[in-house]
Amino acid sequence: IFQSTLTWTKLLLTRIQTMKFNSFAVAFFSLNACLFTSNTVQALKCGSAITKDCIGDTDVRYDADASNNLVDQADIWKILPGLYIADVYVYDENGEPAKLNFGGFNFFPAKSFINITVAGPRFYLHTYSVAKNIFGVGALFPSDSWYMSTFEKDGSA
Repeated sequence: IFQSTLTWTKLLLTRIQTMKFNSFAVAFFSLNACLFTSNTVQALKCGSAITKDCIGDTDVRYDADASNNLVDQADIWKILPGLYIADVYVYDENGEPAKLNFGGFNFFPAKSFINITVAGPRFYLHTYSVAKNIFGVGALFPSDSWYMSTFEKDGSA
């Protein structure tokens, strides 16, 4: 029986090699091969004698119970939120006051009011800077930033 099966397989392979298939025939045979073999193929379970441990057991990124909330991921997010007032002095690489003079406004020094909020996986930073122009008149410069916790679930945003 084995010899006849081997002969039959060789004959079939020889016939297939000499045939010219159009794209429809190739697609048809490929689809049939997928449909009829998909029921017999199974993936190996992780953590068995011949496979590695399940990645979800060792990597927090795949842990369904790991929180996306920033305060659950790192302690810094618990103490950072709040309202801050800062005198901002910006220096250049030589240690001299930076020449930040936009539209006649001098930002050395500038007064900044900062609101930091952490809500679940989101981090908000709202900054309002006040600077005087050359005439002594002040102006308000708002700035908003927001960040999200990452898929790494390591406390970074």
